[in-house]
Amino acid sequence: MRLYRLEGPVVTLPSSQCGICKRVFTTRTAEHSNDIARDPDGGEVLQELSARQVAAAPLSAGEDALGVLAAINSLQGAFNESDVRMVSILADRAALTIENSQLLAKLERQVQELIGLQRLSKLLTTSDSMEQVVSESIRIVTDALDCEKGIVLLYDEKTDSLIAQEPIPGLSDAQVAAL
Repeated sequence: MRLYRLEGPVVTLPSSQCGICKRVFTTRTAEHSNDIARDPDGGEVLQELSARQVAAAPLSAGEDALGVLAAINSLQGAFNESDVRMVSILADRAALTIENSQLLAKLERQVQELIGLQRLSKLLTTSDSMEQVVSESIRIVTDALDCEKGIVLLYDEKTDSLIAQEPIPGLSDAQVAAL
C-alpha cells in the first residue's frame, strides 16, 4: 500500500502494518474505528500517524480492489455512520477516477503501439537500404516504448550468434565494439 501525503514523498507501506485499512481492503466493507489504540487491527502505520480515529472505505472498480480511502482523526471528536457513508461515496468516485486514468494510460500505450506498427509497416514497404531499415526500426521502437536506447540483433547461423546491426543510436563506438 502507498500512503499519499499532501506534502513530501509517497510512502509505500506493507499491508500487514495498515490494520483497519487492510481489513477494509480485504473485506471490501467500509467501517470506522474511534479508538485505534484499542482496535485489534489498529496497525503500526496508523499509530505512527497519531491516528485516534479512522473512517475507511474500499476503492473498488467492478471486481478489482484498487485500495482504500481513509479519513484520519475527526475534527468533530469521532466518526459516525454518516461519515462512513460519505467516505464510501468519495471512495466510489475516486475509484472511478483512478480506473478511468488507468484505462486512459492503457489506451494511450496501445495507440503508441499501433502508430509504431504502422510506421514499421510503411518502412518495410518503402525502404531501400538495410541501414535505413535498422535505423528507422530502432527509432520507431524507442519512440513507441519511450525508452532511451534500442538495438537490432540479427541471428547469424554460421557463428550461432546475434550480431548488432549498425547504426546503434545512443551507444558510443566503444560500446558497439564491446558487443
